Amino acid sequence: MKFKESTHLCPDSRAHMNTEELIKNNVKDQFNLLKRASYTHYIVDSVFDDHTCDKIVNSESDSPWLIDLLYTHMNELNDIAGWKYNITGHEEPQLQKYKVNNTYPWHRDGYGDHRSIWNEESIANDKLYKIGTTRKLTMTILLNDGKDFEGGNYEVFLPRNQKIPFRNKGSIVLMPAFIAHTVEPVTSGERHSLTTFFLGPPFV
Repeated sequence: MKFKESTHLCPDSRAHMNTEELIKNNVKDQFNLLKRASYTHYIVDSVFDDHTCDKIVNSESDSPWLIDLLYTHMNELNDIAGWKYNITGHEEPQLQKYKVNNTYPWHRDGYGDHRSIWNEESIANDKLYKIGTTRKLTMTILLNDGKDFEGGNYEVFLPRNQKIPFRNKGSIVLMPAFIAHTVEPVTSGERHSLTTFFLGPPFV
């Protein structure tokens, strides 16, 4: 895979909102789901060693080894966190490079509803995108150490803006795709990560 400098990856027109808009545009069904969940996000610290992180970077996005690695941890955390979402596929894993001043504004990666499902027009020729499914879980793996960069903190919106302890190389954060989150501007160095969106049928 090749690193892409931080860009917006969310196709849903409602995905990019500022904090005030997020409050005004909450989707009731998703917040009811959240109340029944055990966690708004789940972090496992330093899961992968340096060798594994390097192997992730050097793997092709459709590498069976990489896909098996991602699903193994997604399935485990999906169960532990109490979500137990029905996951049937994934989008192509994406390497992200945040350089100085790169940021990712407040956004959601998906809504899990029928308005955000993939259809024939939206998937083009990419077979990883499953027709009739929607983003349900977002997984991010930090591929370099927090000592390599300043800023670039990962923050979630619910129940309030929270900086989460996600700065150790090889750590995983998994969350429902409808949870609002941001990456603060990097002020020095570079932040490297791998993001994968897991898909399934709409919640209702």
